[in-house]
Amino acid sequence: MDFEELLSEVGLDTGPQFHQKVIDCFQNRRRYTTIAVQTHDKLRSAPWPAGSGAYIVSMRSDESMNGILYIGKTGKLKGSSNGDISMGSGSLRGRLHRWTPYSFQKEGPFVDCFEYGPNFSTSQLKKQEHAERYQKRVPFSNIKIECLSTSGIEKQVAPALVETLLLANFVASLGHLPPANQEL
Repeated sequence: MDFEELLSEVGLDTGPQFHQKVIDCFQNRRRYTTIAVQTHDKLRSAPWPAGSGAYIVSMRSDESMNGILYIGKTGKLKGSSNGDISMGSGSLRGRLHRWTPYSFQKEGPFVDCFEYGPNFSTSQLKKQEHAERYQKRVPFSNIKIECLSTSGIEKQVAPALVETLLLANFVASLGHLPPANQEL
C-alpha cells in the first residue's frame, strides 16, 4: 500500500486494521524501526532513524491499541520570509531530551523509566523532586518505541500528517487520547 492509497482509506477503516496499514506503509519502504531496550544508555545508543518522523511509545506486553501510551512527531516544516520551506532541526533521537508531556528518565530514583502525566508546568517541572514530577512511570523494559521515518520526504509526507492519522484513528477507535498525550 502506498501513501495515496492509505489516505483514500481515512474514515473508511478505523481501529487496529488502519493502524497496522500505517505501520505497513512505512515498513514496506524500510522507514520503520522498533526500539526496545532496558536502560537509558542503551536507548541513547539505539539505532534511531535520522531526521524527522512520527513515533509510538507502547507497552511490550500489549500489542493492541490499548497498549499505546503516546503518539508523537518530531520535525516541522518552516516557511521563511522569501517563501522557501525548510525542515526544522528536530529528530527522533532528540525526543530523549523532552521533559513534557513525558520524559525518558536518565537519572534519579526513576532512572530507566518512561514517565508521563506531568504534575507541573514545563518551567516548574525540573525544579521539583523526582517523585513529584509525573503521575505515571513505566520501566523501559516494559515499553517499545516504534519510529516511522519521514526524513527526506517531509514535503510529501509531513511528520504532523502521520502523527495526526495515528492519533485520530486512536481517538475514533477508543474514544480518548493515549494516556501520555494531552492534545490532538
